[in-house]
Amino acid sequence: MDKRLKQQYLHELSHIKKLMNEWDPMGLIQMGAPEDEYNSYSAKVLIIIQTSKNNIQAKNNLESYLDALIHKELDNPSCIPASMIADRLLEWFTIGDSTQ
Repeated sequence: MDKRLKQQYLHELSHIKKLMNEWDPMGLIQMGAPEDEYNSYSAKVLIIIQTSKNNIQAKNNLESYLDALIHKELDNPSCIPASMIADRLLEWFTIGDSTQ
């Protein structure tokens, strides 16, 4: 990966990590957990965004992933719906043609 792409990836990932920590679906950050608590999930979010063909597909894929995350993996539904955090995540990215 060239230096510019690596910097872009790290910049995008840091933005996603920040939003995931603000969302804090388990309340772990609020209880004093380390800032890297949701890093593995943040990387998956970035992969979903990068591999989606458009904003609609990205939103649907993110909502599915985040819903599964809070209801199955974390077994503790967040008070902030997955659709809302998906919207916040996508506000920062532009993916293909959003009309598809």
